[in-house]
Amino acid sequence: MAKITIRLKGGPGSGHYGHTGRPGKVGGSSPGKGGPLGKSELLPLAHQAMHYNNFKDFENDYKSKNYHGLYWHLTNDPNFIINPKQAPRDASTMASIENATPGLMITTDIGSWDDTLGGRTHAVLIDLSNLKPNADYRHVTRGFGHEIFVFKPSKAKITGVYPLEEAYKMTDKHYSETLPGSKSELLDVYNWAHANL
Repeated sequence: MAKITIRLKGGPGSGHYGHTGRPGKVGGSSPGKGGPLGKSELLPLAHQAMHYNNFKDFENDYKSKNYHGLYWHLTNDPNFIINPKQAPRDASTMASIENATPGLMITTDIGSWDDTLGGRTHAVLIDLSNLKPNADYRHVTRGFGHEIFVFKPSKAKITGVYPLEEAYKMTDKHYSETLPGSKSELLDVYNWAHANL
């Protein structure tokens, strides 16, 4: 009879620490090379960690605001460029300063945006490494799912523009294989960033 060994990673009820994951997807962390936890894909999260003076605040934003280092803007324009003078243009019902203020709306959850906005064909991967969380960008609620308003879009960079289905695959991989699987792994990312960046 064959012996089977099962290894479990991640927090209770989640694919990785502090996130419930996408329905029907399996989470956890897997080994890789380069960067924090040996994963170069975690470098954006590590750069984000550099903007925090303590782990507790970094952990809180990671868990409660889904600041996970992978940020998207949905568009129909495969040649999208960031216009720092443009305010978001959509069917927003948000009656606050974000509605009129130039900036860029982004998300970590393209599924919610896709379900709400529908018809968008491309996803723009946005690098926020040069922006300070909760100052240069912050989580907002407009009824479109998880959204982040970037107040200083001129400091953001486009990493790539992808067909929507490819972006979904990248997001699934990020949540199932890349993100920290426990509080100690998230702390390793934070400590790695402060020692190496």
